[in-house]
Amino acid sequence: MVSDELIEEIRAQADILQIIGEHVTLRRSGRTYRGPCPLHGGEGPNFSVYPERGLFKCFVCSEGGDVFSFPMKLLGLDFIEAVKFVAERCGISVPDADEARREEDPFRDIREAVAFAADWYQRQLWEEKQGEAARRYLIGGRGLSEEAIKRFGFGLAPDGWRGLREAAAQLEISDDVLTRAGLIRSSERAKEPYDLFRNRLMIPIYNLRSRPIGFGGRTLSDADDAPKYINSPDTPIFHKGRIVYGLDWSRHAIRRKEVVLVVEGFMDLVSLMAAGVENVIAPLGTSLTEHQARLLSRYAKKALLLYDSDKPAWSPPSRRLTSCCGRVCTPALQPCRPAKIPIRSCARVGQRRWRNTRTPPSMCWIARSRFCSGAATWTAAKASGAPSMDCC
Repeated sequence: MVSDELIEEIRAQADILQIIGEHVTLRRSGRTYRGPCPLHGGEGPNFSVYPERGLFKCFVCSEGGDVFSFPMKLLGLDFIEAVKFVAERCGISVPDADEARREEDPFRDIREAVAFAADWYQRQLWEEKQGEAARRYLIGGRGLSEEAIKRFGFGLAPDGWRGLREAAAQLEISDDVLTRAGLIRSSERAKEPYDLFRNRLMIPIYNLRSRPIGFGGRTLSDADDAPKYINSPDTPIFHKGRIVYGLDWSRHAIRRKEVVLVVEGFMDLVSLMAAGVENVIAPLGTSLTEHQARLLSRYAKKALLLYDSDKPAWSPPSRRLTSCCGRVCTPALQPCRPAKIPIRSCARVGQRRWRNTRTPPSMCWIARSRFCSGAATWTAAKASGAPSMDCC
């Protein structure tokens, strides 16, 4: 079995133009490359390759896919064979099945620890008395249904110092593994390691295979000195600057609509998805990194950055936008009527209104980006003005 990390590494390094160009002559047409379809033996330039997104599409036979799909459809390979086919052209070695079994995933213990924690947090939310307050917050305060809460895997980290650590010890999960998984930490002032997340609403963060790799924790405390959100620290399986929250659910909707909505936090995304707006993601941190922007460019041609106007992130607005400039996208900013309206109010107006408007209702600021090959500064992009476009 080929690991998820190796597959994503191969996908990131693969040149889809090179792979497909071995079988058909492609000519540049704007931002795409076109030629006759090698899948059905076409003659006209109806076969398009989108190198920025790593996709191809034939508008006659309707076949399409990514860099792995092409050799599968053309050569009749299964998925693992296609991965090896592409990897060979990238100079990446893929171990065979016997070798893979001999060389187990070196981070398997960390993955199992994170999966255990996700399950334990969920049980604290639904099965324990101390989960009642968190459930009231989600259902009453956030207006989420029980179905939505379970869909996103919400859990609860109890208000105790070592609840998770003690539960893990019963399954012989060591402190060393929990530390490497970013679940507990040590301090010179504490005799024993203690849980990183305490008295927090727990939001699991998944990879593209829908496996938990980290967490975001929202405080349930009224204390002013408690940070509202904390994320898992970087671990061997979790790098918050290289992934985005929600892409495992939204990537197909993003590809269909060719636009991605970028919101500020976990709950913004959950509120919109619960209202039926599926093409949405959230970065994990204070800004959208260039790596995250490149990741999104594989799925969408355009991006809308949606933030409340009263947030410090807009002081100045370019702080968010310039982080994903350069060769990845050309940003532009459009102010809407000032207001202090949380994004979840946008979800409440309903999916239909979102689909029938050129600017999302009740949004305070809308930053719009078009993924492209050229570079532009925020000032120049603002002066040029971006055309209106449907966002959902």
